[in-house]
Amino acid sequence: MNEYLLKQPLRYWWLTALLITINCGLFAWQVLSGVSATDPSVSDLIKWGADFAPLTLTSENWRLLSSMFLHIGFVHLLLNMWALYLFGMYAEFYYGRFWYVVIYLLAGIAGNLASNYTGLHQALQFSNTAILQASSMGNSLVPSVSAGASGAIMGLGGALLVAALWPKKDLEPKYLLNKNALIMLALLNLGLGLFVSGINSIAHLGGFAGGLILALGYRFSLHFSGFSKYSLQLALIAASIATLLYVDYWLIEHAKQLLHFWSIYLLQFKSS
Repeated sequence: MNEYLLKQPLRYWWLTALLITINCGLFAWQVLSGVSATDPSVSDLIKWGADFAPLTLTSENWRLLSSMFLHIGFVHLLLNMWALYLFGMYAEFYYGRFWYVVIYLLAGIAGNLASNYTGLHQALQFSNTAILQASSMGNSLVPSVSAGASGAIMGLGGALLVAALWPKKDLEPKYLLNKNALIMLALLNLGLGLFVSGINSIAHLGGFAGGLILALGYRFSLHFSGFSKYSLQLALIAASIATLLYVDYWLIEHAKQLLHFWSIYLLQFKSS
């Protein structure tokens, strides 16, 4: 996307390196604790903080954040860390470390909320069209376990797309992003989620949209200066957090309709 930036020393992208180290360190800790490096069990993933709607939307909302640092096997980790290296290095340069963290975390949470919305919607549809028996409800009422930094990374991708399409006016030509390469890379990541089984495409789309919206707001704020610019940026962050909190609250309220069935499932799961 930009060969000049790829050659920059570590001090220019140390935050990205730190995030990669945290993700890899947590994965190593899991493996040393006995979790499979290639095919971790559902129970292990849940134990380590994966996003699982029956828990996330009832009593353990922190999973929206913890699941962003958990990966389902070595290949999943490797692919995500390679994408984080590419997108993260550029995002750290173009947006600075503060906005990098804002986009990464909020886009990651947005992706997880989007994933939970889809799972909850499907479960509610099933519950409204079937006569349910606790012994035969199967997996239709229970959304799948989800984990990974994909939503957050795609958020960085969305932000970089904004940086490529509307670069800062004072940016030197050597720092400009290759728009076509970036668009192809983003489409490839989104496409993999749609056509390859086991990839949470909704989290990808939710994270990408979250990063895109945040970056557009940030780019708009650059038309101003001083107090006005920082006030707009603060308002953007506050509005984004408020929106995510409202969506989270909405999901939790609607999840109460499935609380009885999820409680039965969790009891069966813990006893198995």
